[in-house]
Amino acid sequence: MYNSPVHVYVVGFSDEQLLALKAVRPLPRLQHSIVEDDVPDPAQVARADTVFLAADIDDAAQLVADVVPHMGERARLVLVAPHGTLAKLGDAASALSDFWTAPLDAAEAAFRFERWQQQCKLAADLWESRQFLDATIDSIPSLVWYKTRDGVHEKVNSSFCDTVNKTKEQVQGQRHAYIWDVEEDDPACVESEREVMASGKTCVSEEVVQTGAGTRLLTTYKSPCTTSTAPSWERWASASTSRRNAPTRTT
Repeated sequence: MYNSPVHVYVVGFSDEQLLALKAVRPLPRLQHSIVEDDVPDPAQVARADTVFLAADIDDAAQLVADVVPHMGERARLVLVAPHGTLAKLGDAASALSDFWTAPLDAAEAAFRFERWQQQCKLAADLWESRQFLDATIDSIPSLVWYKTRDGVHEKVNSSFCDTVNKTKEQVQGQRHAYIWDVEEDDPACVESEREVMASGKTCVSEEVVQTGAGTRLLTTYKSPCTTSTAPSWERWASASTSRRNAPTRTT
């Protein structure tokens, strides 16, 4: 889905360092071009996706102050400077995406540049995955939501928002009571989620959900989302189909 070249602007690097960076092979779908200068050019800074800025300890603060105003909103700034420079930058250090301690030989410059590539690739892959997920769940007419084990909604789809008459920003980070305009979290939801955590598998159930507009009968499909410490079941995905006109039942 993404295949755009990354524009790299390198300022103040030695010839040896530049050769090392240019020798690093681009990662799949993440091509990059390198432009180098001895001093910052505002036009090149504005075009760059990442600026690599080499500076002396006494000049770093001023160079950062000169570069940052010309950077794009999503551009990154990597400062290469001697140990102790960060302490002199003060608040200006918050503009940095990374800090490389100088001096850098060619091997270390190449190593760090490869790690930068990997970080860019990871960010691009994450962005793409989010696009895929959002496009998929927002095209589903059923309600889709992701919750923590404590009942906090971390992500919902457009159908969910249309049903509760709230935006994603209003829903995400909230629990059932606020979202559905009732006084307390629904015990039917809590019980089915306990079942998901206990079984560690997808559970299908019919739930009578309390809302500010009355009760609704939902057929829910709830699945656990594992974490790196699985099987902790810290989160689960829930997909629900809503039978709007079905009669409710009591539990």
